[in-house]
Amino acid sequence: MKAQSKYIVIAIGSLLFVGIAIASYHLVKGGPKSVILGFDKNMQSRYEQFPIGTQRKEVINTLGSPLWSKDEFCLPSGHRGYEDSLALAKTSNAIKYDVWRNGVNWFYCIGFDEDGLLAVKAEGND
Repeated sequence: MKAQSKYIVIAIGSLLFVGIAIASYHLVKGGPKSVILGFDKNMQSRYEQFPIGTQRKEVINTLGSPLWSKDEFCLPSGHRGYEDSLALAKTSNAIKYDVWRNGVNWFYCIGFDEDGLLAVKAEGND
């Protein structure tokens, strides 16, 4: 009976290990949008809801205070990999850009025109 108990414990332990490994894989596979890295899907949904023309005050009320504000497009990675977003920002009438972070490594850069209306937005990781 002791031998059977030992095998049952080993089998249960093995199943738990496999289950944890599978769950961890699914949590991590999201890359920078991984739950493990603190990515908030609700924040992403709130960011996606803003159309061009949204007032800056409404964006800040919804997303909270930005990490920083600059007078040029500014995702933390610089422009590497975001050339299309940079080109869009350059052709917009945005004069002020605010940046928010979601989790460890996902950022939103939203540009506003002189009237404080959303003119361009982009997102990406560092």
